[in-house]
Amino acid sequence: MIKNKCRICQINNADKKNSHIIPKFLSRDLFNSPLGNFAIQIDNNGNNRKIQSTAKQDYIFCTNCEHRLEILETNVSRIFKKLRQYDNFKNDFTLKYKVTQAYLELETNPNIFKLFIYSLIYRCSISNNIANKNFKLPDDIESKIRILLHKDLPYTSHCLANIFNDIEYSKYDFCLIKPERKNLGYSGMYCTFQYNPGGYIIVVNDFILFFHIDESLDRTLKIYSNKCSNKIIITLSDDQRWFLLNKLIIEKLYPAVS
Repeated sequence: MIKNKCRICQINNADKKNSHIIPKFLSRDLFNSPLGNFAIQIDNNGNNRKIQSTAKQDYIFCTNCEHRLEILETNVSRIFKKLRQYDNFKNDFTLKYKVTQAYLELETNPNIFKLFIYSLIYRCSISNNIANKNFKLPDDIESKIRILLHKDLPYTSHCLANIFNDIEYSKYDFCLIKPERKNLGYSGMYCTFQYNPGGYIIVVNDFILFFHIDESLDRTLKIYSNKCSNKIIITLSDDQRWFLLNKLIIEKLYPAVS
């Protein structure tokens, strides 16, 4: 079988099968519900089917680059685990307010976190899975992110300490939102799409990511952008706003069935 070149290094053959587009640690809770260990995938026509994992794809990465992604994910997964229970990790996060809006700050190397976010954006953009069909970066932006991933994805966990400031890490606005409290009756959803010419959304379980390649990020969200921040900023949403935001996303995705 003739394989394509790896979509990160573009040197080795893409020999890896079952590469996760969204890491398992982000999406695992989608498949733990009172209904069973599955989720429901709905297409744009309202048709649905059961699935037991988020999108995987064969032969887009080489084994080496897949391993580099795994090293990054192992490090960042600890941050997300603490985020889901931030009340229990008060020494790691600082709870702040802008007027009545609560948000968290985490003092760590923000470029490691940004590299992970860029890896998510890149994987969704190159994926041919139906779940990501409405998520495609312009070719030049996709190429710039690929080059950054190839340059900075770690070969060992010790390499993470060598990710220094780079102008590429301050090019794009992104805002990460999570609910203040986990709603045990709602497992969340997974979707990715482009919602305006320069704006993209990834929704996975209890996190919503807004990513912009231009200056069109809503000015309210821009206050909490990680573009030039030397800390990680996570916006907290109360129940009412969280469900309203989810409702708006569903209406955007499925106008005929919402």
